Amino acid sequence: MTQEGMAVKFCKPTAAYECEILGYLQADPDTQTGKTNEFIICKKTDKNKGTWEIDIRSNNLTGTSMTTDKFKEKAANASGEFFTWGSPFNPSAGDARRTEYRFYHESGDPNKIEIYTVGRDSEGNALEPKTLVVGWLN
Repeated sequence: MTQEGMAVKFCKPTAAYECEILGYLQADPDTQTGKTNEFIICKKTDKNKGTWEIDIRSNNLTGTSMTTDKFKEKAANASGEFFTWGSPFNPSAGDARRTEYRFYHESGDPNKIEIYTVGRDSEGNALEPKTLVVGWLN
């Protein structure tokens, strides 16, 4: 799939929502499964309410979404410079893959979003991380 394909599938306007693509990431192909994970970050605005949320989607993995209020709530309880949200994909024995949706804050205020993903080679070893970082919109 391409950025355009991901946008058509996951970030398309409807009668109720406007959508804006904020970023796209294509990870290295997984040599064991033959799949390539792709990610898209969109801003979805409710046309009737004027409210918006950040929506992260992937062609092969679970995505997530975040509103400013939810971000501030999570950041208030975060112990570091960022917190993860959504269903992470964590490494295990013989499988070094990792995917995290990281939400960075400064003193509890939204700052930026990062998709952090690590693929694996044919022997299960970690490849170089791929990242996409976009600033939080206010």
